Amino acid sequence: MADAGAARWLVGASTTAFVGAGPPGAADGAARAVADQDGRVFVVLTGNGSPAALAAGDPAALAFSEAGLVDPVGPTWEGASAVHGAAAARALSLGCASTDPEDPTCAKLTLSGTVAAVPEAELDMAVKAVEKRHPGLPWDKEEWAIVELEVEEGFLVDIYGGAHLITPDLYYSTAPKRPHLPWCPHLPLGLHLPWCRHAHTPSTPPAALTLRPDPSEPAALARWLAAGAVWGAMATTSQRKGHEQKPFTNIVSAGEHEGRLFFFGSTLDPTWSDVKIDPVATLAVTEDTFPSELTDGGLKCRGLDVGDMRCASATFEGAVVLADDVELAQASMFASHPQMKMWPKSHDFKFYELVLHRVTLVADLDGAREVALEDYWGAGQA
Repeated sequence: MADAGAARWLVGASTTAFVGAGPPGAADGAARAVADQDGRVFVVLTGNGSPAALAAGDPAALAFSEAGLVDPVGPTWEGASAVHGAAAARALSLGCASTDPEDPTCAKLTLSGTVAAVPEAELDMAVKAVEKRHPGLPWDKEEWAIVELEVEEGFLVDIYGGAHLITPDLYYSTAPKRPHLPWCPHLPLGLHLPWCRHAHTPSTPPAALTLRPDPSEPAALARWLAAGAVWGAMATTSQRKGHEQKPFTNIVSAGEHEGRLFFFGSTLDPTWSDVKIDPVATLAVTEDTFPSELTDGGLKCRGLDVGDMRCASATFEGAVVLADDVELAQASMFASHPQMKMWPKSHDFKFYELVLHRVTLVADLDGAREVALEDYWGAGQA
């Protein structure tokens, strides 16, 4: 019951989810604005050819991260509520502001299911749920649509020890309940309880971002997103028993070097066991995850709603392979994810690279555009 309550809480607190869709061997992903009503999950779509198109009857997955509920620069467990408000305090119950987005104590949830059209009799309810969650979204019923994900399974990781599988009956029938880690006291001599090993570890400030390129420079903006997004979601074709060949999407941490994208994963995580069998994958990132201190005017997405197409997002599609330059991959990952250095060696973590085949950018009201790889590699960062 507690696991289902935590899943419902995370869905109810989130404004963004990462969609995984597409046929087997062609996993696609994208960041989407979402809202819920009594656990029912509604996804906002645009009619602009955006990545990860969804249609009624399609299998799909939605990934949610507690890291999306807190601005990750600066707060500690002791002072977060005063500095960053209630959302930060809630997130810190699982350590998201002082640990890595991919650490199990920073809750992540994947809901798998089938896309369904919203019945006409319930459309007004769905619209009101979206408008309540996204009051700043430029709403135009002629250009936007809402679909529902009918949940068939929840895959929740919110503490060490592996994932919790949640049935649809339990998901829909359980009330939201914010989870809590056990108390993490300050102990002498630098000692700590096992589940608190990162609770008082200060965050490493992200590297300063260069000035955000204008959408009229799509290749430069895509490179800027790749450089600044330290986490996103990877869409794969599931190989997990009972979910074979269905889309799966999962929160991952990322590192970047001159446009190349690196990861640090263990096959104990289904994402990395998926790509071992079928390497085709898509990384989806959004400007909304960038720390506000490093963005224009100190506002996430410059004050725009995450569902506004002017809040830039990108998808990086390709094949996941073991990194051939391990030293470069390690340097790229550990620079922005220093706590990974302490992750258990028994989990057999390895460095991976996403070898790019296609880059797609959404950064203005014209919608999705493909960025030629030649332009992407040539754009560079000053």
